[in-house]
Amino acid sequence: MNFSYLGATNNNEDTLVKFENTYATVEEADYYIRNFIPKKSMQYIEWFKLEDNDKAVLLKASTESLDKLLYQGSKLNNNQPLESVPL
Repeated sequence: MNFSYLGATNNNEDTLVKFENTYATVEEADYYIRNFIPKKSMQYIEWFKLEDNDKAVLLKASTESLDKLLYQGSKLNNNQPLESVPL
């Protein structure tokens, strides 16, 4: 699938590394959607049609979008790659 409209690319860089290039793994996203999104909703249906590598592309694009938001305060560690990480 082509997710370029989200600023995402499907290349060899779709390996997810939690808190480096994603806030959630594919497994965590699957769990969340399975348990909190109505099963008859378009979001649920479309998510589970995707291959894991396509889900990874979307998770990375989502993380990049979230990371562009302005947050109050400062990073816990100036070397952390993402803007926000849990304590």
